[in-house]
Formats: sequence, structure tokens, C-alpha cells
Amino acid sequence: MKMVLYELEHGKQWSGDPDHVHPQFPTYPIREDDFKATEGFWRYAIIRDPISRLLSAYGNRVHHHHDIRKNAAPRRFEQLLFHLRHPGLSLYPDRDSFFCKLERYQTLSYSIWHHTAPISTFIGNDLDRFDAIFRLEDIPLLEEQLSSLVGRRIILPREQTEGEKVEFDMLSPTAQAAILSHTRTDYELLKDYYQAPIQS
Repeated sequence: MKMVLYELEHGKQWSGDPDHVHPQFPTYPIREDDFKATEGFWRYAIIRDPISRLLSAYGNRVHHHHDIRKNAAPRRFEQLLFHLRHPGLSLYPDRDSFFCKLERYQTLSYSIWHHTAPISTFIGNDLDRFDAIFRLEDIPLLEEQLSSLVGRRIILPREQTEGEKVEFDMLSPTAQAAILSHTRTDYELLKDYYQAPIQS
């Protein structure tokens, strides 16, 4: 989405690393002032199944990009001291350990927090304040709507698809319980769009 926003604003495509477009359009926790500032504009939100979002965050940000090591211990001596400073945690946690200790890992990396914080952090607690809600699965509908609004064909590229593909039923019962607890408020907010899976 941010690559499309860049193209619309600057009249040319983003040619750099997709990760580096984010500072152009930083994502902050939403504030009441944000709704006031966009009054009269067409407001929309893109949502994703809460557990799928977290599983993807593990596969892409933890397993593929190694964000925990990059953020918490980028230098060799910090890596050597990591286990002393953060007992029970790992620079390269397996999926069960990661989700069972998610709150602790969130404190080590802004990137991890950003990709696993409750969705209400970024869209608020009232979906009625948006003119449209698009599930990630319905991106073609958003492309059509944006194309109509700006008068040209809009295609939203998919970035950040690398990494281990993790499914909910691949997690241990303990990790499943942890991730269900973590996403409970998200599923309550998005109840008209997604339902939480049943723990196995």
C-alpha cells in the first residue's frame, strides 16, 4: 500500500528496498486527532485475520529477517551477552517459544511489536468510523475502488512474502492457547469479518 501511496504522491514508482518505503509513510498508533484530520475524506482500513497476521510476523520478521537479533543484539558482544540479559529468550526462537513469550519479545524489537500489537492500536476500536473495511483477501476490491477514485489503474504489490509458512495447527497446545489469548480482543473487534480457530 505504501509503495502505491509513494507513486501517487511523487508520480513515479518506488525503486528501493520495499522495507525502506515505510519511513515515507510511517505507521503510528492511531489518535483521535487522526480521525478529526481526515473528516470528509474517504477513510478505509485493511484488516487481516489476527492469528494469520501473527503467524506471518513470525515467519517473515523473526524467521526470515531475524529482527530480534538485528534489534536486540546487532553486535557480536551483545549476542554473547543476550542470554544473560534476557534469560529464557533466544535470538532465534522457535515458533512455540516465540508465541508463548510474545510479550517479552515485543519489548526487544519495535518491528516485532509493530507486527504483533493489537490491530486496534492502528485502526482504533470503532470500525464504523471508516467508510470501508477491506479484508486482505479482498484486495482486488480495494484496487477497484482506488482505481475509480484516482482515475487510473491501481495494483497493490505484495511485499514481505518470504519466510517460513506457519499454520495454527502446527503450534503446540500451549502456544495455541497463548496466541488465542493474545488475539482475543482483535477477534472481538473484527467479529463481523473473522472468527478465531478452535484450539486442537
